[in-house]
Amino acid sequence: MTVSPLGAPALRRPCDPAGLPFETTADLTAPKGPLGQERALEAVAFALAMAAPGYNLFCMGPEGTGKRALTGALLAEAARQKPTPDDWVILHDPADPLRPTPLRLPAGRAKGFLAAVDALATDWTAEWSAPAAEDGGAAFADLPDVAPLFARLSQDSATGKIWRAEALVSHAPGAGAPIIREDNPTRAALSGWVEHVAAPGAPVVSLIRPGALQRANGGFLLLDAHKVLTTPGAWEDLKHSLRHGQIRVVTEAERALGAVAAPTPEPSPLPLALKVVLFGEPDLYYDLWDSDPEFAALFKVAADFDDQMKRTPEAVLGLARVLAEGGRAEDLPPLDRGAVARIVDRAVRLAEDTDKLTARMEPLIDLAREAGFFARQDGAGVIGRDHVERALTAQERREGRVRDLLLEEILDGTIRVETTGAVVGQINGLAVLDYGRASFGRPSRITCAVRVGRGEVTDIEREVDLGGPLHSKGVLILSAFLSTRFSVDGLLNLAASLVFEQSYCEVDGDSASSPELYALLSALAEAPIRQSLAVTGSVDQFGNIQPIGGVNEKIEGFFEVCAARGLTGDQGVLIPRANLRNLMLRDEVVEACDTGLFHVYPIATVDEGIAILTGLIPGERGRDGGFPEGSLNRRVARRLESFARRSRETFDGPPRRGRP
Repeated sequence: MTVSPLGAPALRRPCDPAGLPFETTADLTAPKGPLGQERALEAVAFALAMAAPGYNLFCMGPEGTGKRALTGALLAEAARQKPTPDDWVILHDPADPLRPTPLRLPAGRAKGFLAAVDALATDWTAEWSAPAAEDGGAAFADLPDVAPLFARLSQDSATGKIWRAEALVSHAPGAGAPIIREDNPTRAALSGWVEHVAAPGAPVVSLIRPGALQRANGGFLLLDAHKVLTTPGAWEDLKHSLRHGQIRVVTEAERALGAVAAPTPEPSPLPLALKVVLFGEPDLYYDLWDSDPEFAALFKVAADFDDQMKRTPEAVLGLARVLAEGGRAEDLPPLDRGAVARIVDRAVRLAEDTDKLTARMEPLIDLAREAGFFARQDGAGVIGRDHVERALTAQERREGRVRDLLLEEILDGTIRVETTGAVVGQINGLAVLDYGRASFGRPSRITCAVRVGRGEVTDIEREVDLGGPLHSKGVLILSAFLSTRFSVDGLLNLAASLVFEQSYCEVDGDSASSPELYALLSALAEAPIRQSLAVTGSVDQFGNIQPIGGVNEKIEGFFEVCAARGLTGDQGVLIPRANLRNLMLRDEVVEACDTGLFHVYPIATVDEGIAILTGLIPGERGRDGGFPEGSLNRRVARRLESFARRSRETFDGPPRRGRP
């Protein structure tokens, strides 16, 4: 059951610069395809190829995965291959000004039609020339639906009935399908609106302004899902347009939100045929799927952009090509192999898995750009590993004010965290704090008090509404563990209280369940816990230690406190053995472990952990049902037995004497 601390090779798996097949990124060509997003782009291509209704697209994934850029590249190619959509003009009949008529024209013909209508309007007071009208009408002889209409306009103008025409949307012939991105998706911005324009000395003119749906008709409309959903009326309008295949301009009354509005022109709906692409987070997609029955019918395809990819030589080289291409686009110096290897290490750390790389290219490109800044400061023609290290250090310093403040409060005693001695019922837990881009680990003192009771394990964080549901679940598991291991014949007669000392914000997650269990066992057995150690890991009701997130930040957070006070060789962190693949620790932590000044213990069970923390053997039940003398479990069992006796005396009273 003895657990040995990890050696340096297990604590970090760096990229070997010698294994990279280039000297600098100047030797590399552009990326040969999308990096790590093949599944998502297959979904995008499928949605673009499907002409049936409802095959709109929801692109989901964390920011920085390239979902917009990669999808945009496929959209651009698809748009080039699609026919250019028709032009649309709006005709205003002076006899019915509130019912403008939309008119469809082939791409590029709207401009000529407007010029011809304007000519009729400006020439009607002069001696009307039938040949001139015929010349104008001849321009549309190839359009069977337009020529008779223009003839009618010509006849009306001869009698002083002047029609007005305005372009709603127009396209250059051969331009392909439009790609429209609407960043402010109000109802009017999506569906169009009526604008009233008054020139000095002229009557007010109502103009129909196109929205994103009209401008994207026949092509592609790109929207941020969160913005659409949080803009009043926008989501319902979008669904209505997609469901009915038509666009209806937002009226003045609708824009007035119930207030009295003057009558305004309301053109007939336009037929709609386009592909809508929504971008959003996975949680938002699943929420819509569960809560909106129309969503699944209108957005039949989801492109799920991953935030990780397998760490293969091909993926590493692909990442180097992405860095090379980004550097060339910004005229940065090339990166040498050492610099690329260090950025690969950063990609592994962000993925939190030594077998994976992050697929979020944005922070890696930012790192290369900032390293280039330091290279130029040095007058270097190549970005080296030291420039990347300086960029990382600068990032940590810029974002580290809160981290440094908390460390200072621990060191000056404002926040009490002990790293020497041994204490009963007290242990150092570990948590990850997120402040903007900064993410760091910090130790927190967890204490436990026990007394006679009726089997209650009280989570004080929950009692004061500072404990989240996952944390509360972890505390309930502690009761199940105690019952499974120690309560053979009846209920547990104890009351225990657990608390994160000096914690004033919400606590959630189950990664503290194992340190809470150790504190509880320590309090019951009256066995002191080494304060030079910190613990993270969740536990199941059978005592198995389960993996947690943020293992690197948690180890480094406790290391910083110990290093600031002075490393003694007795300090370290207990982590779940299942987290071994996630270890990508900073160099200074690895060096301290390699020299024996700090330790990382991988444990698989509660018994392995309690032995390290207390120095006592846990002990297994023998054939007689008891635990070995001197074992921690024996001490816990005896304490619980004493609680049971005292409980009977307290709650049931002294035993009654029988009759003689």
